[in-house]
Amino acid sequence: MSDSSLDNLPKGWKSVPNDLGSDQTAFKGVQWGKAMMWIFLLSDTFIFSCFLISYMKGRASTVVDWPNTSHVFSLDFMGVPVPLLLIAIMTFVLRNCPFLTLIILLVFAAAINKSVCLHKKAGICNTST
Repeated sequence: MSDSSLDNLPKGWKSVPNDLGSDQTAFKGVQWGKAMMWIFLLSDTFIFSCFLISYMKGRASTVVDWPNTSHVFSLDFMGVPVPLLLIAIMTFVLRNCPFLTLIILLVFAAAINKSVCLHKKAGICNTST
C-alpha cells in the first residue's frame, strides 16, 4: 500500500474495520485455527459469564427463600430418601454418553471401512470414489 492510499483511510474508531479486516494484520504469524479457537473461547466465556451473573442477580434479588436442593433433587430408594441421587444419575449419564457415542461411531467407522475394502476387492464398488 502506498502512503497516499493510507491517507485516504478513515481515522479514529472508523478505522478499526479496515485495520482488522484482514487476518494478515491482526493475526500475523498465527494459524487460522488457533485464532478461531481463542475467539470461540473468549465468546464462550462471555456468554457463560452473562448466564452466571444473571443467575446471581436473580438469586440475590428475590425476597422469597429458594427451595432446599436436597429436597428438590432427592429420590426415594427403597423407601429411604437419598439426597442428590438425581444429580448423581444425571452427571453419570452426561459424563458417559459422549464417550459411549464415540466408541459406537468408531466401531461403525471400522465396519464401514472394512466393508468398503471388501467391496473394492470384489470389484463391486466404484473405484473412482
